[in-house]
Amino acid sequence: LSAAVVTQLAFQSLSGALAIDGNALYLVDDLGPTQCEVVSYDLATLAPRSWRAVCQGGATLAARGGRVGVAGAVSVGGEARGGLAAIDLRTGRPTAFAPDIQGGRVSSLAVIASVVVAGGDFIQVGAQPQHGLAAFLPNGQLLSWRPLEPTPLNFRPSVLALTTDGRHLFAGGQFD
Repeated sequence: LSAAVVTQLAFQSLSGALAIDGNALYLVDDLGPTQCEVVSYDLATLAPRSWRAVCQGGATLAARGGRVGVAGAVSVGGEARGGLAAIDLRTGRPTAFAPDIQGGRVSSLAVIASVVVAGGDFIQVGAQPQHGLAAFLPNGQLLSWRPLEPTPLNFRPSVLALTTDGRHLFAGGQFD
């Protein structure tokens, strides 16, 4: 990032969530204790893009291939989502991608190829037990991958950060 981009971002009331896809920067702009919006800027000009998506409690972002994922207690464009939503970048409206995250929240997102990986302290997705990490196809279908389980002492794993090099997933958090 150039100094101009850093200077521009310093004046935003960011919640800390940023994502880059192609020549666009996406960020969560905090509008108060319970409301936020996802905004987009052109990286070359720093000009705001034409759409904004209002959300409630969005905590993290991941962007790839014309979509941006928003996680947290998410309501986008008045449409509630169960902890995770995808926004169409052309319209700023939520897509049909709406996994039902239960028993906790999503605090991190990563995209590997077309698979969306969510990390957090949740314990279930829909009717399936899923502790701390979950992987989804672009249509929202949960994959059978279950790398984390609670310990015999019932300690719940919590994934706080995810990143990828394009082939491997790296997770940081509390594991036992």
